[in-house]
Amino acid sequence: MRYSQDMKDLAVRKVLMGKTHAEISKELLIPSQSIRNWHMRFIAVGHCRNKKSPGTKPRVTEEAFNAFIEAHPNSRQSDVATHFGTSRTGIQ
Repeated sequence: MRYSQDMKDLAVRKVLMGKTHAEISKELLIPSQSIRNWHMRFIAVGHCRNKKSPGTKPRVTEEAFNAFIEAHPNSRQSDVATHFGTSRTGIQ
């Protein structure tokens, strides 16, 4: 289950105030292992936010895209996609 960032922050604040993972688990109805994970992440990196997923590298650099648009200001999305060898949705 996914929990909101506010819920994670609340759980970690309660741990920092001295409550046990078990107490917080009963109070907030969250598995104590999740609370422990958030607390350990907070200790390690100073926050309990999720790691940002790297995703895939873009096929077209922003510089190449901007250069093409400047050189061809009236081009359609399909023209840009054809030039860079991708689909129209890949250009958006």
